[in-house]
This record gives sequence, C-alpha cells and structure tokens, in this order.
Amino acid sequence: MRDFRDAKLMAASLKKALAAQGLSLTHSQSLEAMAKAFGVDNWNVLAAQIEAARRPRPAGAAWRPGEVIVVRHVHQDGKVWSANAAIVVEDRPTRLVLYAPLDGAMQVSSVDWATGTFEGPRPQRRHTTDALTILTTGAGHAVTAMFHGGGGPFICWYVDLQEPFHRVPDGIVTCDQSLDIVIGEDRRWRWKDEDHLARSVELGWRTQGQADAIRREGEGVIAALERGAAPFNGPWPTWRADADWPVPELPEGWASVPAYD
Repeated sequence: MRDFRDAKLMAASLKKALAAQGLSLTHSQSLEAMAKAFGVDNWNVLAAQIEAARRPRPAGAAWRPGEVIVVRHVHQDGKVWSANAAIVVEDRPTRLVLYAPLDGAMQVSSVDWATGTFEGPRPQRRHTTDALTILTTGAGHAVTAMFHGGGGPFICWYVDLQEPFHRVPDGIVTCDQSLDIVIGEDRRWRWKDEDHLARSVELGWRTQGQADAIRREGEGVIAALERGAAPFNGPWPTWRADADWPVPELPEGWASVPAYD
C-alpha cells in the first residue's frame, strides 16, 4: 500500500490520469497537489519528510517494493568495479527480487583480459533489455529473466555466477565470478565466458579449486533448470513492472562500500 514516501509516483499518476481527461498539470503543480493531499504546506516540506524516512536503515531491515537500492560488485582489492541502481520487487528472508529497467543508471568497468587491467568504472545507462533478477540468500549465483527493453516480452534466462550477496544499508554487495550461463526460451542452455574463468586463475584472482567450485555452483543451477525447480517453475517470464516505477538512479555514494559482515 502506498504512503507519503510514494508521493512522486502518485503525482505522476495524477498528471497522467488528468491528461487522459484532457486536463493538464505541470510536474511542479502535481507535486504541490500531493503535498496538499498529505496535509503539508508545500512540496519542499513533504520532500524533506520523504528524505528523512529514506535515510539508510540497518542492513537487516527489509526493503519495500518500489524502493531503489544499489547493487555493488566489489573486486578483491575492495574497490567497486561495477554498480547499478535496482528497484526492489520482493524482499523475503530467503529471496530478494530486483528490477533493472532500460535506461537505469550504472557504473561499469571494462577488463583487459590479456593483462588483467581494469578501466573505469564509467557511467552508463542500461541498454537493450529490462532485467528481473532473482537472488537466493546464501547462493553463489543470480538468475535473471531478460526482457526486451521498455516492457517487452521475455527473451531468455541469464545466470551470473557470483558471490553470495551481503546486505548493507543502501543495497547489496557481491562479486561477479566470471562464468555465466545463458538459457534460451526453449530451456536449452550454454556456458558463457569459460575462458574468463580460466584466465582469472592464471591472473591469480582465484585458485583452481575456487574455479571448480564456481563451475559446480553453475551445474547446480542447470540441475534445477532440468528438474523444473525454482525459479524456473515460477511465472517470472510473464512478470511485468509497475508502470509508475521511475527509472532508478544511483546515489552519490555508490563508489563507497558500506561495512558488512
């Protein structure tokens, strides 16, 4: 259920509803209307109340659907090498579901696999696809349902082998493990970037034993796919985002890694 923290979304819905009836409001007018609706003098006052309500909470607190959080991938040197803004779809003790739409804010590094050199991170906007990512607490992977960007149909499943995620006040921290799996709409699958995993061992980023464990994690995901287990038995390919959700943006502190256990 929405409350004053959703005032911007509600203002956008009001503006859209009035436009459908041939009436027009500016963005500022719709925000001021929401302020009055919640019993405050003006939008600046309401905006301050919203900001206070959204200050970082303890890392163990659950997020509400529609909240925007930061997904950070942190390299072994402790630096953020990629980050993206994501909208919370569902937050349970055993599962976190996030949505990253077309044009969402990102910071992305490139890797020269010949030398192991990172360049970046650099600002970027999500292109081509919308992504609905299902993260299981304690699991060394993330399963993403990929859609044509802008609310289009399901394309495929994409599995990132990555460290189990840690919660921090403004999001989650993990680390990509180089190996991926692509699963077609017909459920045929293939490994992706096996050469990157092998090269990461050569570069000393991980041991061969760690690389073998990453591959076994992927094999477990494939086994779940083949027996029709979660998340592949869910309705995710037909899921659709809330039309009122905004394009998510990264906060100023995205490059800093909050403390976590």
